[in-house]
Amino acid sequence: FFFVTEGMKVTVYVVVISVLISGILASQQDKLDAFAKWADENGFERKFDLVAIPGQGTGGIATNSISANDVLLTVPKDKLVTTSSVIDINGWRGWTKVDEPLIIWVQREQFKGDASSW
Repeated sequence: FFFVTEGMKVTVYVVVISVLISGILASQQDKLDAFAKWADENGFERKFDLVAIPGQGTGGIATNSISANDVLLTVPKDKLVTTSSVIDINGWRGWTKVDEPLIIWVQREQFKGDASSW
């Protein structure tokens, strides 16, 4: 889970990142490595490697000792996708449900294919 703190409470919908990851990551280690490389090149900081766990999906293995209260993953602000960051899509702001702009954003990024930075 990702937490953004700057003296105010911010709700981050991890579901978007989960949807993108599930579309990118399969059970094959090479795809996990490609995703980890993308994350590293885009400013993510992590204390674990992504690994394929046969019969269970994916997981993380610590790369260093981890103590209580250690931050395991830091996500750059420009890689956080929230309802407020995608609320205005081509001038349309008349959403009836809070998750609609996130769903449209994910679909738009999928349609871009390799042209998407995601």
